Amino acid sequence: MTKDELNNLIGKEGVMVIDRPTRKTPGMSINIVIKDVRISFGRTDLLVVPVSGTGERWTNLNKITLK
Repeated sequence: MTKDELNNLIGKEGVMVIDRPTRKTPGMSINIVIKDVRISFGRTDLLVVPVSGTGERWTNLNKITLK
């Protein structure tokens, strides 16, 4: 992704999977908003906050599904 494409991610909503579903558990995911983007050691990280609730976390772009 180009720098402009990464900057366009800021403010977008998505879904972050916390636990994938298994045979025994339904899994868990949360709705998030992207607040910042960085490239660290060749991977793209996003600073995300929940749509409802508190906190923030840096996570890999691969863990986010954009809406």
